[in-house]
Amino acid sequence: ADGSATFRGMSSVKRQDMAAFLYRLAGSPAFDESKAGNPFRDVTSKTPHYKEILWLASTGVTTGWTERDGS
Repeated sequence: ADGSATFRGMSSVKRQDMAAFLYRLAGSPAFDESKAGNPFRDVTSKTPHYKEILWLASTGVTTGWTERDGS
């Protein structure tokens, strides 16, 4: 927020933030990220919205993608 009081509907949204939006839209369901597997190599417990990212993955809404090298 920059104090401009604008919505900026055409601005980019980071994927981690979208995970948080969807988690909240779902009612912030109970979810224990310590019991969830982390399918993403580029997500750590220090990533913003870590819990929400793992929740979204657990629902099957997002699965990531395979790199060209197969990893």
